[in-house]
Amino acid sequence: MQEFKALATARGGVFVSLYLPTSPLHPEANRIAFKDLAKDAIAQLREAAVSERVIESFERQFGVLSGRIQDSLDDNKYRLNDADPLAPVEEFWKSQAHGLGVLVRSETKSMQTYRLPIRPAPLAEVADRFHLAPLIRTITSPLEIFVLAISAGGARLLHVVVNMPPERVPVPHLSDDPAETLDRPSIHVGAPRRRLQNREGEKILEAQYARTVDRAVREALAGRSTPIVLAAAEPMLSIFRAVNTYPHLIAEAIEGSPVHRSDAQLGDAALPYSTGSTATK
Repeated sequence: MQEFKALATARGGVFVSLYLPTSPLHPEANRIAFKDLAKDAIAQLREAAVSERVIESFERQFGVLSGRIQDSLDDNKYRLNDADPLAPVEEFWKSQAHGLGVLVRSETKSMQTYRLPIRPAPLAEVADRFHLAPLIRTITSPLEIFVLAISAGGARLLHVVVNMPPERVPVPHLSDDPAETLDRPSIHVGAPRRRLQNREGEKILEAQYARTVDRAVREALAGRSTPIVLAAAEPMLSIFRAVNTYPHLIAEAIEGSPVHRSDAQLGDAALPYSTGSTATK
């Protein structure tokens, strides 16, 4: 809150606010989109008759993120900024969420960046103060959501808060191994065993596992009203929804197997849903 107040009351000099939608899957596209917005901002600065000294300062700061500095306004050629190696720039763009806010001020020569859980409309604004509308909710109310990643390979519960790394939530009586949770050698049925006949038997065990996970998660989150988004592939996605008893499981889902997704990737995928969706069973 204090940070937002400082941004909202800052005055003196020239302020540039840039917002763009981003994707953790397309880092180069993110950088190109930023470069285009930066060029737009530089053009606005020249139209406003801002001094070349100030414009060059903004160009240097934009170059820290783009990894390139424009040689001439009349062409589209960029050269690498030797003072800012390309590798850290590439890492920055690979670590984006769903949106980015960049605030730059001439007086302090400071640049602040904000990963956003929303996809803002592209915007480049030059003014006597920062444009903060896309940041208001992100800064003033901490957005949070739980992610339940479940598959035949295991389950994990993550607590995701905007601008923070996701944290795993300890869930008593829930093992990473479904077979261990069910106290069985395996969740798969390789041969007819009493009434458990191959795939039909596996369906029974998957439903039993889903009920066990649901019970454990409900107990771990007792008294909470924070929404949960499910990360799962079919048939587990439908199986869990059918047995779910947590009242704040949202209608949307992170579809596809979560097995090979890191906690950070699941957190980025979940944040757009943290604004609150209609709960469903």
